[in-house]
Amino acid sequence: MLKKPLNFLLVVFGIALHLGSCDFTFRKDSNVAVLARVNEKVLTWEEIRIRGVEIPSDSLDSVQVVNRFVNRWVKDQLLLQRAEFNLTEQQKQFDLQIEDYRRDLMIFAYQQAFLSENLDTIIDQAEINRYYDENRSQFLLKENIFRVEYAVFPNDVPNLRKIENLFFSNKENDREELFDIAVQAAQMYFTDDTIWMNFNELMRELPVIQGHSNEFLARKNKLRFSDDLYVYFINILEYKLKESEAPMTYVERSIRSILMNKRRLEILEKLEQKIFKDGITKNVAEIY
Repeated sequence: MLKKPLNFLLVVFGIALHLGSCDFTFRKDSNVAVLARVNEKVLTWEEIRIRGVEIPSDSLDSVQVVNRFVNRWVKDQLLLQRAEFNLTEQQKQFDLQIEDYRRDLMIFAYQQAFLSENLDTIIDQAEINRYYDENRSQFLLKENIFRVEYAVFPNDVPNLRKIENLFFSNKENDREELFDIAVQAAQMYFTDDTIWMNFNELMRELPVIQGHSNEFLARKNKLRFSDDLYVYFINILEYKLKESEAPMTYVERSIRSILMNKRRLEILEKLEQKIFKDGITKNVAEIY
């Protein structure tokens, strides 16, 4: 006999205490706890466990989860029995649909298992670059994007003017000095110049720029904003306009997905053709 997990039994016991004895009963022919009944169809604790219903450890939350599941089960069973009573025998013929559905589920499960054993998930950079070069026209921007650096400091930080000069400086020594200051005093400090962001993504990091999108497209690349708490320094390194070709780094993740999907389809196509050929060759299948 299979033993129920201890934590599941403890949760059931806790729910039972909150539900009270009138909320479930026991089948006359066994000691199985029954939560609901619709004619001869019953819902048991065991069925809830088998269906994998996630029951919170907190007893009050678990009562709500179980109640929702029980109510949904009763409604479904009542609807099903009403449908069976009212539909004609012809209307209730779902054998072909059920067979098709089972076939699709079985094939899908087998394909996923086959892919897990045979799909090479490593895509090298050369393959990504080659696909990008051959399909540049497919990667047109749907919005303006930017490469930026930004730093956010409290507006009462000492030597704020010096910090601003250091941030907008191109000298290596100045950037090193700024880094040391930022480690101690900056609220935010972002200098990854390889990442492209659209304006909305940037605005999520720096809400203060809301309503200033035009300034990011102006010729000046050094911007300063402030509010009651902070001063924001933004250095616009580069931007690309909507409808222009997207930089490769901006669409690299999409290209990886495209290439991986192509591999999946190619593997499944080869699998299908091999099984078909084997079936015909070995006389397992015939086409008349």
